[in-house]
Amino acid sequence: MHIRGTPRRTGGAHLHLAAEAGAIATGREAVRETLREAGWATEGVELAVLAADEALANAIEHGSPPGATVEIATTVAAGGAVAEVVVTDRGRPGVRAPVGVPAAPPPSSDHGRGLIIMSALADELEVGRAGRGTRVRLRFARPAPLATPPRDAADAVIA
Repeated sequence: MHIRGTPRRTGGAHLHLAAEAGAIATGREAVRETLREAGWATEGVELAVLAADEALANAIEHGSPPGATVEIATTVAAGGAVAEVVVTDRGRPGVRAPVGVPAAPPPSSDHGRGLIIMSALADELEVGRAGRGTRVRLRFARPAPLATPPRDAADAVIA
């Protein structure tokens, strides 16, 4: 799915986090809170949170030297129909920024699935350079609410 336009900020979070594993939980919670405040249902929220978790983990492990910061910004479009999560790292000397989504690694590999997972969860994924680092932009269309059964159908007895 291609989402047109750029979300106008109606609410959101913009954080600079220490590039350490403990910061991932703070980033996840910022995404979760932003989408919940915009009225997103749990399923859509958690898909975005999982994708953001992968982006933050990659930024911290592969794109940030010790002592650096990682930036995460979450915005929601007016009306709440589109959300965007952007994770930017500072770059690590000697490590090239990824371009696009790589092929799947061998099953025995412990690494190499983050961008693949993000691509599967987000409606749009962009990976590009940001100075010496990498910027991952994840965009999500708000999932349609699940249809609820008619009141009398919920009360029906199945024989």
